[in-house]
Amino acid sequence: MTGRCVCKPGILGMKCDECPAGTILGPEGCLDESLSEWVSGSCDILTCFHGAECRELPDRRAQCKCDLKCDALATDDFVCGSDGNTYASECQMKLFSCRYQRTIEATALSACPKDSKKKHSKIPLFLKRSTKKKHIWMQRQLNNFTASTRSKRDKYNS
Repeated sequence: MTGRCVCKPGILGMKCDECPAGTILGPEGCLDESLSEWVSGSCDILTCFHGAECRELPDRRAQCKCDLKCDALATDDFVCGSDGNTYASECQMKLFSCRYQRTIEATALSACPKDSKKKHSKIPLFLKRSTKKKHIWMQRQLNNFTASTRSKRDKYNS
């Protein structure tokens, strides 16, 4: 296992968060820039949050854009977001908050508990990250469970 994400067709990058030139990453994958959501009007009437900046076209259309880039090789620890999703780093969490214009705050500097109640996240499954760290964490949990079960079995068999 290499720890690299396997991206959906058309999506690029070590963390599957990049698109080819002329396209943008949206909820359904990489889309032509012309299909992105532009608002009729100017940046005077559009308010962007979470680090996004308003961009305006000459034909009086505006859009919130996020220029935040996360280091693909960052080794930050997992972050549990207030939306119930586990992010590879705090930067990844801020990037999703910016792109989707939703308030997402860190609730723990670790992976979210398996039984955490998610607040109906509208972030598609294919955009959620999977890393080698997560695999190692899951393997440790399985090993702990197996060891615990084995010791109980030995206790009852003696």
